[in-house]
Amino acid sequence: MPKFISSLTLAPFIPQVGHYAGILESSYYAAHTLTIFHWSQLSDHIGRKPVILTALLAIVISMFSFGLSKTFFGLVVSRIVCGAFDASDSMAKSNLMDITDATNMPKAYSYVPIPWTIATTIG
Repeated sequence: MPKFISSLTLAPFIPQVGHYAGILESSYYAAHTLTIFHWSQLSDHIGRKPVILTALLAIVISMFSFGLSKTFFGLVVSRIVCGAFDASDSMAKSNLMDITDATNMPKAYSYVPIPWTIATTIG
């Protein structure tokens, strides 16, 4: 990401690439923090599947727009949209809670971080 940010029109501010990368990452998590409870409540009202499919479609579009952005503002907006629509973690845990009971819930929840760890290692 630092190379991508330095290739933007921020040429006079190249020494501050880390600052702009921090703004990008924190904008994602700030939007995610502000919207995650709303996604959970919405999934309780309309169902988990529509919420997950809507969130995944919005994430695909925001990631595509992130890659096509030519300005820093476009990058920040696409990261905010991606963070605002990222309901996958909470929805996966909610689905897991719906399909397990008290006898197998601890074992099922111990498997949740495995895909994330594998993806982080490979990617």
